[in-house]
Amino acid sequence: MSFDSEGQPRIAIADYPLWGGFKFASINDSKWEVEFINDPIISGLDNNSVDGVSLSYSDSGFPAVSYRGGGGEVKLIQCAQFNGQTWEILTVDNDIKAYYEMSIDHGPDDYPSVSYIDFTTQNATLKYAKFDGNNWNSETIDSD
Repeated sequence: MSFDSEGQPRIAIADYPLWGGFKFASINDSKWEVEFINDPIISGLDNNSVDGVSLSYSDSGFPAVSYRGGGGEVKLIQCAQFNGQTWEILTVDNDIKAYYEMSIDHGPDDYPSVSYIDFTTQNATLKYAKFDGNNWNSETIDSD
C-alpha cells in the first residue's frame, strides 16, 4: 500500500485465484476501483503465481509495483510501471530463487529501485536493483 501525490490510498496485492498478475486498487469519488494487471511473461510460465508485491509512487505521480513471479525453479523479479496510460512490465532479475519479501521505492532521480533476497546460491543474498530509464542494474549487498 502507498499513497499517491493527493494523499489517496492505493493498494497492490497478489490475487491468488487470478494467476499471472496482481490487483491494483484505487479510490476515486469515494468508490474503490480494482483492476487486474496481467503480466504476459508470468502468465506464460507453467506455474504463474505472483507474490511479494510492493508498491511505490514516483514524484511524477505514477505507481510502480515490484513482485516475484513464477514457481518451481523459475522465478522472476518483475516491475510494472504505470506511464499514465498503460502498465509497462519489465524484468528486474530472472532465473533466481527469490524470496517472497521485497521492497520498492523511487530515488531522487524518480526511477524505481528494488531490494530482494536471492537464494540461488546456498546463502541468502541481499540484492539491490536500480532502473536507469533503460535497464535494470543489480548488485549484491550481502551474501552471508
